Amino acid sequence: MEIYRLGTTAKKYGGTIYEEMVDQAIAERHDLKVLRYQYRWRKPFRYFEIINLFFFYLKSNNQNGIIIRNLETCMWPSRKPTIYLVFHVDWNYSGLFSKFIQMWTWFVFGTLTPKNQPVVVISQFWKDFLIQKGFTNVHLIYCAFDEQEYNVTETEVNDFLVRKNLQNKKIIYIGNPQKKKGVDIAYNALKELKVELVCSGEGDIELPVRYLKLNFKDYLCLLRASTVVMTLSRFKEGWNRVAHEALLMGTPVIGSGRGGMGELLRQTDQKIINDENLIEIKSTVQEYMGLKPVVKEQHLQYLKSFNRIRFRKAWLTLIENIQQSKG
Repeated sequence: MEIYRLGTTAKKYGGTIYEEMVDQAIAERHDLKVLRYQYRWRKPFRYFEIINLFFFYLKSNNQNGIIIRNLETCMWPSRKPTIYLVFHVDWNYSGLFSKFIQMWTWFVFGTLTPKNQPVVVISQFWKDFLIQKGFTNVHLIYCAFDEQEYNVTETEVNDFLVRKNLQNKKIIYIGNPQKKKGVDIAYNALKELKVELVCSGEGDIELPVRYLKLNFKDYLCLLRASTVVMTLSRFKEGWNRVAHEALLMGTPVIGSGRGGMGELLRQTDQKIINDENLIEIKSTVQEYMGLKPVVKEQHLQYLKSFNRIRFRKAWLTLIENIQQSKG
C-alpha cells in the first residue's frame, strides 16, 4: 500500500519540522510520496489561487493508498484511508486569508470526517479536545528533538555574544515578532527593566527591541545566553518548540501555557503566568534577574525523552497497524 503525504502550504511548501520528521521516519521502511502545492503568484494575487489549491487537494483524494494530511489540506472530505495531523485548532490572530482557510478546513474535518479515522496530535491537550468532539481513534505522538543538535560550548556562546554585541547584558528572549506570539505583551511588561529584549525570525509586528536573523547554532547560543525565555502566545499552541529548546539549553521559561504548551511547562515546573497581568510578568522576571534558575536534571531527562527513536517507532507502528486493518 503506497503512502502519500499532502504538503502543507506553510513555509517552503514542505511543511513543519514535525512533518519533515514524519517523512524521514516513514521513508525508512515505506515508499512515501509527498504531494505539494506551490503558489505561483505573489501576494495579494496569491489569494485568488484558493481555487487551484482547492482542486489540487480534491484531486489528491484519488490516490490509492494511505494519505497523511494536516488540517490545512482538508479542503474536501476524504473517505480513503487517511491519517490526519492536528497540531492546533485556533485561528485567533491569524491573517484574514489564513483564518478563512483554517475555519473552512476545520469545518470539513470536524463535521464531515468520519470520527473513527486515525488522527495524530502532539499533546494531551489536543487529544482530550478531539475526544470531546467525538473522535475515537486519536493517537498522541509527541514532537521529536535530536539531542546531539542541542550541544553548544561556552566558547561558542561567548563568541556569539561578542559578534552580536550582547556581552555583559541581561538577555530576555521574547520569540518571533508576531502578535499572536505575544511579543508586544512581553515588551510592554519589561520595557522599563534594564534588560536586552531580543526577537528573532520574521513576523508582523515592530517593537523597539533587538531583531536578530540567526542560523540554528546562533539561535541555540541565544537561548543558552538568555536569562529567561518568554513564550506568551495568545493562541492555543500545539506544543511549543521554542520553550522545549530553551529548556534543553538550560534556560527557564515563563509562558502563557495555552494549548499544549501548558503540558510542557507543568511537566518541567516552569512558570505559567497570566499574560494580562503585566505587573506579575515584570516582577517574575525581576526574580529571575538575580539568579538564573537551573533546569533540574529530572526535567532535562524528560525533555530528552522526546527523541527520534520514540517518534519513529510510534509512526511506523501506526502505519503498520493501519495496513494490517486494511488487509
